[in-house]
Amino acid sequence: MKLGMMGFVVFVCVACGGIDSYDDAMEAQLDLQEEMFDILDDVDDSESAKEAAEALKDLSKRAEEISKEIMKLPEPTMEELEEVGKKYQKRTEELQKRAMKLFDRLAKYPELGKAFDQAMQGMK
Repeated sequence: MKLGMMGFVVFVCVACGGIDSYDDAMEAQLDLQEEMFDILDDVDDSESAKEAAEALKDLSKRAEEISKEIMKLPEPTMEELEEVGKKYQKRTEELQKRAMKLFDRLAKYPELGKAFDQAMQGMK
C-alpha cells in the first residue's frame, strides 16, 4: 500500500492547498504535526484539555480529506522517498523530540489522548 510504503513520509494536512507530490505530502504532514503540537502546548487543565480535544477532532476530519488527495499520487520511486526524507530529516527529528515532551500531557488528560489517537488515525 502506498501510505505504508511511505512510512512517516506520507501523512496529511489541510492548509497545504493541495497535494501534488510526495514533497507536498511531507510538508503537509509536518505542518499538521506542528498544528497538533501547538494545540497540545496550550493544555494545562481539564477545561483546556477538552477544548484541545475538540480542536484535534477537527484536524482529524481535515486530515482524512487530504489523505484522499495523497492516494491519487502515483507510486513513489525510491529516489523520491530518499530525496524527501533527506530534505525533511532535521524538521522531522525536531518534531519527534517535541512529541516526546507532549506525551505526558496526553496521559494526564484521557479525553485529550483519545482525541489525539483519533486525529492520528485520520492521517493513515
